[in-house]
Amino acid sequence: MARFKYDPTQFRQRQLFPSSVFDLLPKDHACFVFDEILEQLDVSSAEEGYSFIGQRAYPPKRLLAILIYAYSHGVFSSRKIAKKCTEDLGFMY
Repeated sequence: MARFKYDPTQFRQRQLFPSSVFDLLPKDHACFVFDEILEQLDVSSAEEGYSFIGQRAYPPKRLLAILIYAYSHGVFSSRKIAKKCTEDLGFMY
């Protein structure tokens, strides 16, 4: 006789992974604090310089947020920042 799942809750499991990858971060992670603070920045003067012609640019507020977050964590090299943005969930957020 084959041994299968005996616990009925295992059959009703709806989700194997978190709905968002950022749910893996602790609730008190620094990236959430930085996000709240940096959302309040006014970058309208920098956004006025962007043209709608050509490829879309990254939002200036996001770029500034990444730089401030990286500098606050001691990462100053643009290559290291780019690497962190592909490997570290805090930087990705």
